Amino acid sequence: MSGEPEWIGEFALEDRESIDSLRAKQVFAIENGDATVYRDLCTDDILLMLQGNDVVVGKSDFYKCELKLFSKVKAVSSDSVFHVQQERVIMQCALLDLD
Repeated sequence: MSGEPEWIGEFALEDRESIDSLRAKQVFAIENGDATVYRDLCTDDILLMLQGNDVVVGKSDFYKCELKLFSKVKAVSSDSVFHVQQERVIMQCALLDLD
């Protein structure tokens, strides 16, 4: 599987570039365990919903959650967003053991 997204629908080149830039920053944050960069990509009203856990509401709580997560799990560096997304699922499962 390629690391490139499948674009469904019409997107202007500028929109694709903006989305690709956000995705690259997300990959960087996950690979480097950087909760600050990851938080800064989010809107103030972010909701993080993971099965078996309370909903995380807002940037501040999201940041705290990511700090805990990144302290317990290290993502494997990869050029493929697909692999980073797989690591994210593994990291999210680790949240079950954060408390």
